[in-house]
Amino acid sequence: MGYALSEPVDVTSGVPQGSVLGPLLFLIMMTDIDENIQGAKAVCYADDTRMMKGITSLHDQIQLQGQLNVIYKWAQDN
Repeated sequence: MGYALSEPVDVTSGVPQGSVLGPLLFLIMMTDIDENIQGAKAVCYADDTRMMKGITSLHDQIQLQGQLNVIYKWAQDN
């Protein structure tokens, strides 16, 4: 069974997997993800972020959705 190689392409962004700088750059970028969160809790571990809030009313649902929208905007901006 043979194999094929694609043509080389210049990489203009990103960090190679397994690099020393990758985790450091990731931490620098993610540091402010929860900066504008109010009324909910953002929990970050490694490359996972979770939003938490007790929901007992429609107001709580709307408030949590607003905070999820804040995270979504952060993702678009970053």
